[in-house]
Amino acid sequence: MQTRIQKELKSIRIVYLALIIAITTFLTFAIVLKYIGFTGTLEGDMISFQVFQFTSFLIGISSIGGGIYIFNKKIKALNTENLTEKILKYREAMIIRGASIEGASLFFISAYFLFQHDFFIIAALIGLGLLGFFFPTNSRIAKELNIEERELKG
Repeated sequence: MQTRIQKELKSIRIVYLALIIAITTFLTFAIVLKYIGFTGTLEGDMISFQVFQFTSFLIGISSIGGGIYIFNKKIKALNTENLTEKILKYREAMIIRGASIEGASLFFISAYFLFQHDFFIIAALIGLGLLGFFFPTNSRIAKELNIEERELKG
């Protein structure tokens, strides 16, 4: 039988996996459309491309950086010894970090639809890589919460 901690960890992983699946699905859709002949509505417009490239860079850095900053701030503010409460607060912080990465990645994919330029796909793939890097494994959760991994096994 699963403990409350194990159920919470499972729900954290399901939510996080949904973020990864959304980006992967949208990314696959964008790439497939390009290879079946879809052309971007602004393809070839260099001025708009440069504006979008610069804007997307700023959005990516601020969104992802902001999400990581908020995550770290929320985790440092944990002042409870109760593991269940820690896990619940971790989930809240993890969703903010993951959603900020996902939002930037979706913006990059949207820009790819407009311009069909590989710069945006690469940026989205970096976002997907970050989501994979931050996946909430037991060892990552234990490290970020500064607890022993065996505590998570209940």
